[in-house]
Amino acid sequence: MMFKIPKPSRRTKFDRLLSIEMNDFDVERLLPTLFNLVVTRGRNRTSGNNEERTVSQFAEGLSKNPHVKGFGGDEKELLELWIRSVALTVGQAGRTKSQEKIEFVNPSTLLTYKTGLPKPSSRQRNVPRFLYNAMCNCGLEGNNNERRLNIQLWLKEVFGTGLQMQDTPPYSGQYDGSTEVDIHTLLTLRLLEEFDTGAISNQELGEPPPCLPKQAQQIGENILLLLRGYRGLLPPMFIGRMLMATINLDLLTYTLRLMASISVLCRTGKMPVDDGYIPEIYLDVTGDRTGQSDSLARSCVERDLEATGKFFENNIRLFTLDRLRERSDELQKLVVSDDNTPVAQYFESLLASEATIPVRVRAESDLESIRDESLVDVSGEQEQEQIRNELKELISRKGPIAALNSVLCESLRTKSVQSYTQWYKGVGGLNRPFGILLGNTLGPRNWRYVMTDELLRTLVYLKAVDTHRGQLNESRPAANIRLDEFMNWMQEKFGIVIDRPPKEMNSSSSRAAAALNFNAFKRRLRQTGFFRGLSDDFNVQNLTLNLAAVRSEETTS
Repeated sequence: MMFKIPKPSRRTKFDRLLSIEMNDFDVERLLPTLFNLVVTRGRNRTSGNNEERTVSQFAEGLSKNPHVKGFGGDEKELLELWIRSVALTVGQAGRTKSQEKIEFVNPSTLLTYKTGLPKPSSRQRNVPRFLYNAMCNCGLEGNNNERRLNIQLWLKEVFGTGLQMQDTPPYSGQYDGSTEVDIHTLLTLRLLEEFDTGAISNQELGEPPPCLPKQAQQIGENILLLLRGYRGLLPPMFIGRMLMATINLDLLTYTLRLMASISVLCRTGKMPVDDGYIPEIYLDVTGDRTGQSDSLARSCVERDLEATGKFFENNIRLFTLDRLRERSDELQKLVVSDDNTPVAQYFESLLASEATIPVRVRAESDLESIRDESLVDVSGEQEQEQIRNELKELISRKGPIAALNSVLCESLRTKSVQSYTQWYKGVGGLNRPFGILLGNTLGPRNWRYVMTDELLRTLVYLKAVDTHRGQLNESRPAANIRLDEFMNWMQEKFGIVIDRPPKEMNSSSSRAAAALNFNAFKRRLRQTGFFRGLSDDFNVQNLTLNLAAVRSEETTS
């Protein structure tokens, strides 16, 4: 029987485990909000009247701008088409999705922060704040304020060309009118003059410490390595695309590591050392949908999706213990938690308290509330008696705390696991140029891990600046990367394997498939211009960066 859960117990998002809401997510909406947090040092911004205006109204205003000429009369329609194609992302609003609304200004310039779009609550899932916290706590020198100022400076060096910005609320900004920028960025800058500067909140919202601090530090480092390492070397839009690919991959691997680590914690009572074991992600490069390499990549996806169900159960278990502790003075003395308590230590103490009398008493109280709520929801005496008997039998068989977790999981599972799958699909970048997931969107799920050209390019460029991970301020790309070092680095940082099967799938046939996959990978490296392998010796096989070619390609496009 499905019991009715009282409203206070229906919440499943446990911020101390993961402050991000695991639900559908689109990384392309992320950068304007992250820009705003960096500029305002952690404050949210409202969108003012910007969301209420239409693309046509903004195009009309821009056509009257004294710096925009030749778009009067019939040419306004051409201007609007240009705006839609390069400057704005437009979506649908209303219950019938028949109305048009501006989602956000495309982040070709840092000044997009001023619009307050997209709203922080609009499918952002608290990711921008999680990333900003990771950037501020990834080992930069100085106090908190000095680190934030450095991050703001580095971001401005990449995306703030030609901007004049206020350093005090409301942190408004404008184009200086003289610095040379590319034509699309210039259009965006002039368009932003038509947008209101949204108001900012008076205080900064807090962010709980991450459950996996070393992995979170890596996320912050990767963002800053790309910003600092390629400033002045690559176009801002190119760096922006690499940021989106890196952030998505980092969020995916953080999620997978978190699920694996919490599984070990709940099984053994101890958090794994160094953020736990890395789930190996086998990427298919062959593109052969009938081959075993593709089968290995699909098996890894199914393994990781299956883990979301277990993670939901572990999340409920920890969150329930946390809620019981909050309502018990005795448990708060038994399980100590303050600002200096590591998250892993707190979770270990929570699990250790599971068999204590105070937990049992509180769990029994919660079960009584569920019983009473469920009884109100039915009218027949026979149904009411069935509820009493089933709950009584469950408690007798499992004990109060296990029975409580079982009831909560059974009642809340479907919607939550669906949300987790949407999150996995989003951070996996299903069918996106920078994503790691490829597959169908309709019918029975058939997804696999793949290496797209854009993801490969991002990984090579990130590895080139990775040697400066301990000295972010000095970051500059290496001209050459040894292939064996690149392969080992992908596995260490992201759990990516290409030249061998995952350990749990090892067999002679899977090893043969991985060997063919590795050959396909080297061909892909040659096609993308990174690799000229003239020897079978790993020690002399190098990847080479050609930054001049990228600048030329971006300028042409």
